[in-house]
Amino acid sequence: MMMTTKVVVVAVMLLAAVSVRGEQAVGTAAPAFSLKDLKGADVTMAQQRGKVILMNFWATWCGPCKAEMPILMKLQKVHGPAGFVVLGVSMDEEGASVITPWLQKTKFVVDGAPTPMNFPILVGTPQMATAYGEIEALPATFIIDRQGKVVQRIDGPIEFKDIDRTVKPLLAAK
Repeated sequence: MMMTTKVVVVAVMLLAAVSVRGEQAVGTAAPAFSLKDLKGADVTMAQQRGKVILMNFWATWCGPCKAEMPILMKLQKVHGPAGFVVLGVSMDEEGASVITPWLQKTKFVVDGAPTPMNFPILVGTPQMATAYGEIEALPATFIIDRQGKVVQRIDGPIEFKDIDRTVKPLLAAK
């Protein structure tokens, strides 16, 4: 009897995970969220309404994540004035206590010049990662249009030219 209950519970959990995976599929609405930034302020999906969003799941211990930070910063610098925002969702379990010192000591070089972080870093949660699908490896990036629809998911490192090519038409569509 107890074994049957466990099997049913596991089956329900697997179905829930499969259902969640579908929620973030390309062409569907991006899941709503409310996360804390490094100063403890709430940042929500609703606050981003009307912007093109690049949501990047990363961690301070992730080599490819660290390598793409200057790319994300350049994207923010180039496209920010047109209504584009990069949101860095750190999946570091220790949260701001690890992220803040890492950001303070890390030097980012954008276009040959040392540059301070120029986009919001949010403290991710397991619920956030689940809402956006089965994020099994970092980095994972989602591009969301002005209407709040996921238009692209990239598992692994990004390249400036690829994101630039995707974002420009989204920014042009008002």
